[in-house]
Amino acid sequence: MSEKPKGGGPAFPCPDVTWDSTDANLKGTQGDPGMPLRDWLAGQYTPPADDVVSMCEILFKTMPAGCGNWPMLCKREARAHLRYYEADAMLAEREKAKE
Repeated sequence: MSEKPKGGGPAFPCPDVTWDSTDANLKGTQGDPGMPLRDWLAGQYTPPADDVVSMCEILFKTMPAGCGNWPMLCKREARAHLRYYEADAMLAEREKAKE
């Protein structure tokens, strides 16, 4: 049995396309495996401000001492954590639906 791809598989993959243009002397193949679905889902989610503040309170406990710019840094890190938490929840629900 093959292992499932991490990240939920690809989002927006493009198959390989081969072209041969004699006019411009161009030959080649182009395709793209797509970005991980987990990354795409995380980018679509905007966490509510209240959740960001709550996450900042949790993250602040792990911030290094003397981090003078912690509110701005914390908000960025909190948003990232919340976005991926939500993406992971979406992927888990997707797997449940397949069963």
